[in-house]
Amino acid sequence: METGYLIRHHADYCAIYMESDMSSLNVYGLKNIRNALWSVPNWNPPDLIRADILHNMLLGVLDHMMDWIQEFLEQHDRMNAFDHVWSRLPPYPGFTVPAKAYRMVTQ
Repeated sequence: METGYLIRHHADYCAIYMESDMSSLNVYGLKNIRNALWSVPNWNPPDLIRADILHNMLLGVLDHMMDWIQEFLEQHDRMNAFDHVWSRLPPYPGFTVPAKAYRMVTQ
């Protein structure tokens, strides 16, 4: 997958920093700040644990959206109808039919 971002080789940056070649640092758009991770053996800073998109983005956005929808439905006195439809969703592969109304679900 092409992101359009430049690939950064931190070993090269470390070598340039150690040589104190400020003009090369400026070409790469870097500041003359020593990275603490350069001294860790067999470590590449981009290999740090990255955020999990499922838990950080998708579930966070879904949670926010469902909170908004629930508030909207309560404001328009339609929450009971939503609970009724929620508890009667048809089964399909990979989907567990809810046994409770939406407001009763905690996870």
